[in-house]
Amino acid sequence: MEEYSEPNKLVPFGQTPIENDPEDEIKLYMPNRRERKSKLFSFCFRICRFAAMVVAFFLIYYCLYRLYVKNALPADDISVAATPEVTSAEESFQLTEPRLPLVINECSFEIDVGEYLDEDSYIKIPDGDGIKVLIVNSHSSETVSDSLSVSDLAEDLAKILESRGIGTYFDKTENDIAGNIGAYGRMTENIARLKEKYTEAVIVIDIHDSDSGSPFTFTIGATDDFSWEENLRLACNIYKLMKDTDAMFRFLPTSLGQDSGLLTLNIGIGGNFTDDGTARALLSSFADALSQLLQNEPLA
Repeated sequence: MEEYSEPNKLVPFGQTPIENDPEDEIKLYMPNRRERKSKLFSFCFRICRFAAMVVAFFLIYYCLYRLYVKNALPADDISVAATPEVTSAEESFQLTEPRLPLVINECSFEIDVGEYLDEDSYIKIPDGDGIKVLIVNSHSSETVSDSLSVSDLAEDLAKILESRGIGTYFDKTENDIAGNIGAYGRMTENIARLKEKYTEAVIVIDIHDSDSGSPFTFTIGATDDFSWEENLRLACNIYKLMKDTDAMFRFLPTSLGQDSGLLTLNIGIGGNFTDDGTARALLSSFADALSQLLQNEPLA
């Protein structure tokens, strides 16, 4: 009887089956090249899609952090209220002054800026040619633009005040050379050293980049440990003299190095998308107001 030799078929009754070649069995279960490529492509596509989702998530997180979180925190290592109180001065103060500032109060107590805006005061400075104004940068690494740093603005301010007969010294110490943490503490130590050297100094000015979104910001530390109200009075009188400048008053529950015993202004210049010309114009407006106040000219 002739043997049935077709592989992988049922053999009729009475016929002897022939065993398949083992190589044929192996080939039977191996995927072809096209199937292998398709599975590999599908696996790689899933990996790439997952990676793209992770990258997109972190980009969105970073943008939100820059937009909302970073602008709400001070530059140094200090604690602030979780939800700062942001109110329009027009809603909070009953004043006849038409140009009112925006106020951000991150302290645990209310501060009536309108009460201080109603006051007029002068700064009594000693006679003589000694240094009356000290300019510092607690965070000298900050920049207003790619080509303009806060140190550049500090140097410009010193030259303007000197040209108007106001003795000014710009201390170029880099207080944030070891990072933001502790920068205000190092600046406070330097101010104490400068006070001993320049005994006629009455004002300290710390210049920052205005990261609050406002083109010009007065940042005032307010705690029970020192008389911060005098710094607020000084800021309010200068603000009233900067007639064409919109500004923000920001209060933080920390000293910000403003407890040296001298009148201290922490000013931020620039804000979002401010060019060099605008930044220098803001600085010039501030210099004009400060000069007028120091020279006891009327607060018209």
